[in-house]
Amino acid sequence: MYDGAAGKHYPRLLKQAEADLTAAQERQAKFAGPRIDLTMFDDVVMFQQMWEASDLSAKRDLLRLAIDRVTVTKAPGQGHKFVGKERVTIEWAEPEQAA
Repeated sequence: MYDGAAGKHYPRLLKQAEADLTAAQERQAKFAGPRIDLTMFDDVVMFQQMWEASDLSAKRDLLRLAIDRVTVTKAPGQGHKFVGKERVTIEWAEPEQAA
């Protein structure tokens, strides 16, 4: 915004804008986690190999990306055996459409 002549005519505003940009970049870096390469989701074989090679922590992180919601319903009565297929519903994340 303050490139060229504008920066020359508005040095105080240029300096403030640059300071704001630096502060925003530092704040973003503070809260941003490591970048994750998601191209493995496009290749089923590669994904399977990476999944099998991943530790439990990495698998949990990947599942957080793939699941929107998990719902566990109440048992039909006290003392009933837990049957996950009947009581647990997993809502898988849908791919976001590019805008």
